[in-house]
Amino acid sequence: MQNDLILTDQKRLQLYNQYLTSEMREVFSDTLRKTGSVLDVEKIYSLTKTLDQITDYNNAYYNDNISIISDAEYDSIFRSFIIKIEDDPNLAILIAPIMHPGAKPKTTSCRIQHMIPMLSLQNAFSNKEIGVFLRQVQRFLQIAEIPEISAEPKIDGMSFSAVYQNGKLKYASTRGNGIEGENITANFLQVNHVPKNINYKGLVEVRGEIYALLGTLQSGFSNLRNYASGSIRQLDPVVTADRNLYYFVYQCFSYLEGSLFRTHTESLNFARDLGFIVNSNTIVSNNLEDLFNFYNEVLNTRSMLDYEVDGVVYKINNLSLQKRLDSTNHHPRWAIAHKFKSPETITVVNDVEFSVSRTGKITPVAILEPVNLGGIVISRASLYNLDEIQRLQIGIGDEVIIKRAGEVIPKIVSVQTKHNTDTVEIPKYCPSCLHTLTQEGPFLKCINGNCTEILKMQIYHFVSVLNIEGLGKKTIAIFVEKGLLGKVSDIFSLYYKREQMLQLLGFGEKAVDSLCSNIADSRTVKLETLIYALGIENVGQSHARTLAKHFQSIEQLIEYSNVTELSNINNIGVNIARNIVCFFSIQANIDTVRTLHSVLTIQQNEKIDSLISGKKILFTGILRSMTRIEAKNITEKKGGCVVNSISKNIDYLICGDKSGSKIQRAKELGIKILNEDEWYKLIE
Repeated sequence: MQNDLILTDQKRLQLYNQYLTSEMREVFSDTLRKTGSVLDVEKIYSLTKTLDQITDYNNAYYNDNISIISDAEYDSIFRSFIIKIEDDPNLAILIAPIMHPGAKPKTTSCRIQHMIPMLSLQNAFSNKEIGVFLRQVQRFLQIAEIPEISAEPKIDGMSFSAVYQNGKLKYASTRGNGIEGENITANFLQVNHVPKNINYKGLVEVRGEIYALLGTLQSGFSNLRNYASGSIRQLDPVVTADRNLYYFVYQCFSYLEGSLFRTHTESLNFARDLGFIVNSNTIVSNNLEDLFNFYNEVLNTRSMLDYEVDGVVYKINNLSLQKRLDSTNHHPRWAIAHKFKSPETITVVNDVEFSVSRTGKITPVAILEPVNLGGIVISRASLYNLDEIQRLQIGIGDEVIIKRAGEVIPKIVSVQTKHNTDTVEIPKYCPSCLHTLTQEGPFLKCINGNCTEILKMQIYHFVSVLNIEGLGKKTIAIFVEKGLLGKVSDIFSLYYKREQMLQLLGFGEKAVDSLCSNIADSRTVKLETLIYALGIENVGQSHARTLAKHFQSIEQLIEYSNVTELSNINNIGVNIARNIVCFFSIQANIDTVRTLHSVLTIQQNEKIDSLISGKKILFTGILRSMTRIEAKNITEKKGGCVVNSISKNIDYLICGDKSGSKIQRAKELGIKILNEDEWYKLIE
């Protein structure tokens, strides 16, 4: 390494103690030990002072909406800083741990919670499915005509949210898990035509897709979507700027008392007037033929575009109707993606492996001759269960037709040419622990409570839900094999096994300390997050959210062993109730959960100030002014809990027209009975 100044050991030690922070000293020592290089401490000190300057500018700009220097001056300082460390890998190693692009939000996390969840879209692949969707909308809204629909091309990119306040960008984030996303503020400003300032002082949010142009894909990326996603997550905003990304806005919110807009179209026009890029290729119609003609037009002309489109999105244009339709836990009820037909290709089945899930289910996976399908190299495809193997009559060496279901998940459609008269051999023993498998319907299952593969997958699920970086599948496998992890709760004792981790090949001080820090940062969780992270069979995020609203603590859920009453909770059926009770009937699971409870800080559910908060509500009969689903949504937003059947634990029975025998039963149980008008007064 070439140094600007060669220092004596004594002078170097003096500067080392004088200039470097304790965080940098640790990295500095580690770098010297690993590389044997001589680092110029004065140069490092100069760079860290510049970095402090940049951080101050970023905090002022992104958090306080103050421009200390001009944009041109900032760009000059930042680019000069990057150039100085680009050609020196040792300097880059040293600076990286304390270098953060943009400015951190004023919270301590680099993740940002969305003001409104960013949900997925439901998909349709035919005109018939779109017709079904629109009829569901009509039934829900109790209207005879198709409402006005806005249609626009579905851009195949990476979703983002950007929030502006007082005319300046406050922050930008990825979609993430729909509830919170990664902070990409600094990199978002490197996307072409993103305005730093807008002529609007209120709080406004735009959502859209960041995309890369056709022909710009670089090596190392399988498709343009991944390229755009990887580019926006670069540590260095200069790299993001060089990737030449673009965007379209597809949604705009103004957070004021009373909306500025009556329709979705008006909101996009507002965004366009503020300087955002909005796709002009849209139509508004309540005629199915017009919508399908638009779909075909986009399909037939997409080859002439310089960006990728994978379908058309239909949205109810009237925002008040959108509000009434609301959302499921997965998608809005007022929008749907009409996807283009998934591409198909032919490849060969080289083998079939059987993988073990966290619940013990055995999933057959076809190992394929690698083939490019729609920009993705496909080498594996799930065979789901025994019924699917039987349906396909698949054998090793067969040529098969594959497609990407929803243009995402590889799926074997059928066997094109048989080359093996034998079908796949079904295993009798667990591929991990060799325990005899049982069959539950079309599924094989390992019921060995000591199966190491089940343990690894349970830990991986827990880590993924809590977003603990540094604990991937390979690391978990090593830690389980070396005895560092024997149950899920052992994750939080890894901090005390630092020396043991350092003895493992490939685990340096920096990696181990980073992992310990990430584990410590994950100790505060919501109750619904903990319930979902436990990996109870078939308990998804929406079920966990429902359970967290119903129960005040994890201990209450542990002690709730009545399947009938548990299944009476809205969104929790008999099968899920059985799985929950079965999970907590195993003492090892109870011990693990109680250990987790002792080491985690579990955030209490936000208390909602309403007369029905915490109350159990049952609806019966036909409501005049809203659907049952709308009533359920209002109840839950007010903090109430909707149940499915009558019992002595119910607080209110709400009766619509043509109510049946539940009224008499409620009287016998002493349950308070309200008619529809009384119900509205209670929730106002």
